[in-house]
Amino acid sequence: EGRGGEPGFVLVTSLFVPTRASSEHTVELFTALLVNTANPFIEAVHVLLESGGEDACRGLPAMLTKHAAVAPHRDMAKITCVPVGRQPTYADFFRYANSALAQRDVLLANTDVVFDETLALLERPVRTDLAHVLSVQPPPYAGRYKELLGKECPSEVRCAMGGYDGFAPVDSWDAYAFRSPLPQGMNFTSIDHVMNLYGAELGAAYELERNCGRKVSNPCMHVHAFHWHCIGGKMHKSEESVNDVHEGNLVCVPPCWHCPGMRAASAEAPAVLEHTWCSNGEVAVLSDLPESVRRNVSRLFRFPPSIKICLSEGADMQQLGDKLLQRQLPVCRAPSDMDCVVGFGEKVGHQVRRR
Repeated sequence: EGRGGEPGFVLVTSLFVPTRASSEHTVELFTALLVNTANPFIEAVHVLLESGGEDACRGLPAMLTKHAAVAPHRDMAKITCVPVGRQPTYADFFRYANSALAQRDVLLANTDVVFDETLALLERPVRTDLAHVLSVQPPPYAGRYKELLGKECPSEVRCAMGGYDGFAPVDSWDAYAFRSPLPQGMNFTSIDHVMNLYGAELGAAYELERNCGRKVSNPCMHVHAFHWHCIGGKMHKSEESVNDVHEGNLVCVPPCWHCPGMRAASAEAPAVLEHTWCSNGEVAVLSDLPESVRRNVSRLFRFPPSIKICLSEGADMQQLGDKLLQRQLPVCRAPSDMDCVVGFGEKVGHQVRRR
């Protein structure tokens, strides 16, 4: 259960029955699933099983024990297994959430995405005018991944402002949080493809925002989605993009700072929606930089006007620009952080690209 006895999130994901030809990534997938079952803010996990039918569903606990022997197994009773006979498409996932999980807060995610206690930052129930997407980041250093799998996992930072701190295009996310059911209007035909295709998430976000009236927000700076994918190869089915098959694509939903639909994690923690950022420092923006460095610094960010820097004291703008070029300033993580940089993605209008 979540805070105050409220129902927790229902995680919806998919899984396949491993074969000898399966990727070594299978160990990460099964371990990630079990780590999520142990999350106190996830009440139930619905696994759409891609192969094997009812027999495979009955054997799922043994399969998890075999392929994720080091993971926590105490919460496997949270798992509901649903045989679907193929890799589910976005359309399948959303239809399932609508029919089986009405009046529930749903987390839809790739199997290798792990959540933590920051799920508590999302308002509950999730607002019906809002849907959250979450861009992924690597598991924390010396954290749960290292504990269970014996190595670090420096996966790519997708929860980023641009090339400055990670994935330059800022158009990738692997998880969704929304209140079910979604309203009529979703074009299921447009997104009747699997999740692991290039550009697939852009069509799903378009359907949520434009056809379902759920304004999309990306609070990944505050609500963590860790990508447990450092073993085995890529999971994309092909290098082809599916952008051209969508009714439309919602491109670039950058991480927000003062995000809608958020709350404080505790009475002591400042709510991220309050304008407390840099209250004891001095704020600089990229347009303050001298022209000699401004252009090159701006290229490091997908949306330069949304970027702000919190300084502990006044700084020489030329020196500040040089520090940014060298990526010497960290990303702000808390409202009290100073000498750091942050993007206010909530101020960026969402771009729609149609086929």
